[in-house]
This record gives sequence, structure tokens and C-alpha cells, in this order.
Amino acid sequence: MLQAEVEIQPGRDQPTRELLHVMVSLANPRQRIVFARPFNPAFAIAEVIGILSGANASRFVTAWNPRMKRFVDEDVNVLHGAYGYRLGSRPQLSMAAERALRIETGKIMPQLDQLRAAYEALRHSPDSRQVVLQIWNATLDLPDPSPRSADVPCNLMSHLMIRDNRLEWLQILRSNDLIWGMPYNFVQFTCLQEILAGWLGVDVGSYVHVSDSLHVYQRHWSELDVLSLDGDVETPVNQTDLRIKGYGEWEEIWRGIVAAGLRLSTGVNPREASAVLGEVSDHPLGYVQWIAVLAAESLRLQGYDREAITMIDNAGEYWATSWRNWRNRKRPENSKLLY
Repeated sequence: MLQAEVEIQPGRDQPTRELLHVMVSLANPRQRIVFARPFNPAFAIAEVIGILSGANASRFVTAWNPRMKRFVDEDVNVLHGAYGYRLGSRPQLSMAAERALRIETGKIMPQLDQLRAAYEALRHSPDSRQVVLQIWNATLDLPDPSPRSADVPCNLMSHLMIRDNRLEWLQILRSNDLIWGMPYNFVQFTCLQEILAGWLGVDVGSYVHVSDSLHVYQRHWSELDVLSLDGDVETPVNQTDLRIKGYGEWEEIWRGIVAAGLRLSTGVNPREASAVLGEVSDHPLGYVQWIAVLAAESLRLQGYDREAITMIDNAGEYWATSWRNWRNRKRPENSKLLY
């Protein structure tokens, strides 16, 4: 794919190799992790937590990926293009969680919880073709004439339909970094797809991902020769299910997951990490495994490498394999680090 019709195109800070109008379809969106290269599964999970919680505060995601600080609007410590905040997602959280994740900036505020509205619309009219989630906001994002922020949303919109009792998801992006973007986008929006399918009591359909500009920055060109994109990487299978029927039932569980994620983002020792995992042990397994990944990464970041390796066993083979690949890539003897 990357050897056909590739053009050299200027990018944010260096040249890119670019393909236009690329579509990728995932027949089984639960197999959402890209194993062709190590990536940070804890950061991917943290982004999902932030999106579903309607977060725009930067500290939660930068705790898992400090590189994200370069995209923060420093005067208010928010991410201008935060997807969950743009979607208006507002599950009921604790007061402490709301203060930690959501910051009102005085800019145009979301007036509608689009995720909950999509659920209500599809529950009422399962055959609807009108359920669109809008992230892009021309008033906030259209250049004027220079870019308005370092964090202009790459994801523009989502189109949801139920067909054959399965939730189909179309994701449209204006710009997509193959190395540092697409793997995380797959996790973000297929998790939303699966969770919304749960609210609706339907199965998960296909996930279609359209990148108008799919590109690789020059810093990563050497990786293109070693990336395995043809399915020859042996990968584990995701055996868990994130679906919880009904919004209210999910919301109650979600409060505990968010609280656990926030606690782990502040840095923990092994005893504290085990305690946080224990607090969610009665939650559905898919969510427990997320917290185990966050706990292992939190321990690794605090220097508890041996304890992190033990902790990740609680994450199941699917997520644990991804984290181990990431941990091995981040070991001090490896000089080229990727998030």
C-alpha cells in the first residue's frame, strides 16, 4: 500500500510521504490493537477514558504520554481538539473526577451529549441513517488564516447505523499519521463503537476508517521497510466484551473505571496499584484489564519494573502482549523511543 502513488508532501515540521483518500475496514473491530509495531496501550486506554468522560483537561493524558504537552493550550491547560469534550459526553462522574477532567474555557461549549443522543436516536429508530457525531467545528478550527491551535482535530465525524442487528461505524479523518495516529484511532473509536453497541443491545459491526491524508513523517521513513502490514505478525485474540446493556448500567460502572484511571495517573507504588485494581475487580473483565494495563504502566513509569511485569499478567494475553512489546521498546538499552 505504502509503495503505490506515494507523494512527498510538506508536513508540520518535516516532509511526509502521503497517500490520499485511503479507506481501511476492520471486519472485527474488537481486534483493535496494531501489533506490527510497539505502541503505548496505556495511553490508548487513557484516551478512551478521556473521550467517554468528556475530558479536555490535559493532565490526565499527558501523564501517560508527555509528548502530548506540545499540543496543549498552555494558558488554560486544555487540549483544544479533545474529542470527548467536542462530543459533549457527560456521564455522571464524581465531583473530583469532573474537576480533574473537564475545564470550562469560555469558548463555544458543547450543548449536546452526542453519544447519549446517538444512543437514544438509534434506540428509537434502529433503521436511521441520520446519526452523525460531529467533532469538527468551523468556528474553532477553520484556519484564520493561520492554524488556530496546535491541536486542531484530525477526526472530523462519525456515522453510525444499525444493520442486521449490528452497529456499523464510519470514521472520517482529514489527516492521519500512520505511525503516531492510526493505531490509537483504531482503539479510540472501535471502543466507542463496542460500548455504544452494548448500550443498544446489539452486536458490533464493521469499522470503516477513511483518511483523506494518510502520511508518514520523515522521522519514521526507515520504519516502513520493517513494518509488517500484511498479516504475518502472530497476534493474540481479544476475548473480552465491553458491552453493557443500557446507558445507566454502563454509567454506574464507568464511574469506578474513571476513578481508578485518575488514581493511577498520579503515580503509584506496588501496594497502591494492587489496591486500585482490587477496587474494580467486580467490574466486567474487559474494563478490569484496562485498569491492569494502566497499573502496570504507572508502575513502570515510577521505576517498579519487576512489579509492573507481574501486574500486567492481570491484563489478559491480548493487552499484556501489547504492553510487553511497548515495555521492551522503552527499556533504557533501546535508544529509539516511540510512544
